[in-house]
Amino acid sequence: MERELHGIGEIARRSGLTVSALRFYDGIGVLVPAEVDERSGYRRYSDEQITQACLLARLRRVAMPIDEIRRVLAARDHPDRAESFLDAHLRRLEDGVADARRELSAARKLINSGENLMPTWVTVTPSELAAELTAVQFAASTDPELEILGGVLLDAQAGRLSVVATDRYRMAVGSVPAAIDGPAAQLVISSADAERVVEVLAEANDSTRIGFAGEQMTLQAGGREVSATAVAGAYPDYRRLIPASGRTRVELDERLLAGLLADTGRRASRHQDDTEFPLTVIAVGADGELRVLDTSEDPGQEADQVIGVNQEFLLQAVNARAGNQLRLELDGPLAPLVLRSADRPDTLSMLMPVRIPEAASSGS
Repeated sequence: MERELHGIGEIARRSGLTVSALRFYDGIGVLVPAEVDERSGYRRYSDEQITQACLLARLRRVAMPIDEIRRVLAARDHPDRAESFLDAHLRRLEDGVADARRELSAARKLINSGENLMPTWVTVTPSELAAELTAVQFAASTDPELEILGGVLLDAQAGRLSVVATDRYRMAVGSVPAAIDGPAAQLVISSADAERVVEVLAEANDSTRIGFAGEQMTLQAGGREVSATAVAGAYPDYRRLIPASGRTRVELDERLLAGLLADTGRRASRHQDDTEFPLTVIAVGADGELRVLDTSEDPGQEADQVIGVNQEFLLQAVNARAGNQLRLELDGPLAPLVLRSADRPDTLSMLMPVRIPEAASSGS
C-alpha cells in the first residue's frame, strides 16, 4: 500500500511553521522531507513527519537550541531520554528567569536610589588574556551581514573573564582567572578591536585592568589606555550551548591527530553557498575505539556512532590550542564535536556536525 505524502504547504498549516522555516530545517538536516521531486524540487512529507514538525515548532517557541532539538527528535522512540532533554531545557529557562529577576531587582534599586551606574573593573594577567583572545578568534564570523558574530564576547563573572567567538558552525571559548570589582558584565568587541587589545597586552608586564561601563570597554595596560564601543546586537547565550562531557572521550595524541587531518578523499559542501570542504568521518565502535573512515569504508553495524566534521575547521581548532593537551569528546552524530583542554575544561572548541553525503557514506 502506497504511503500518503503531504506537501510543504500542508505541513506548514498543520505545524504552525512557515514554509521558509521548513526549507531551512531541511537545509540543516533537522527535518528532511520524505521525498523531493528531482525536477521541481517540491518537498513531500510523511504522516510521521507531521508530528515531528509540530514537535519542532513547539520546541522553537520555547527557544530550545537547534542542537537540542536534533537530540529530542532523534530520541523520539526513547521517551525517557527525550524527556530528559526537555527537563534540562526547562531548568535552563528557569535559571534564566531567576537571573533576569535578580538583574531587574538590581535595576529597580538603582532607579529608586538615583545612584550613578558604576563600571565593573576586571583585573587579569595580560599574557593569559592575550593568549585566550588569540586562540578564539578563528571561530569568529566573516559574514558582513552577521556583524555581532564577527566580534569577540567578553564575559566577566564568578572570578573569571571568558572570551567567546562563534560563526554558528563552530564556537571557541577561552577563560582566564580574574579579580572582578562590580557586578557581572559582558559586551562584544569587534575583531579589529580584539586585535588592538592583543597588541597592547603583548607590551604589558603587570596586571591589566578592563573596565565595563554600559556599551563601552576600557583597557588599561602597560601605561596605555584603549577604549572600544560594543558591537550592537544580541549575542548567543554561549553557556547554554556548551555540552556536558561527551560519552566518548579520547586523548588527542599525534597518531590520532594525523588520522583526523589526513586527506581521505571525502568532501562535503555548505548548502548556503555551495562551498566545498574536506570532510573527516569518525566512527566509534561499541568498544569505544575511534576510527577515521576513508571513502572505501562503511561503518557497518559495528559502529556505535558516526559523525562528520569539517576538516578545515578541525585543523584551525587544533592549531589555536597548539601546545595544549587536548581531549576529543563525541556524543553521537547530531551533537557537536568538542575539543577540550584536558587540564582546563572551561577552555574548548566546539564544531557542529556535518551531514555525510550519501555517496561518501556509502563509499561510492
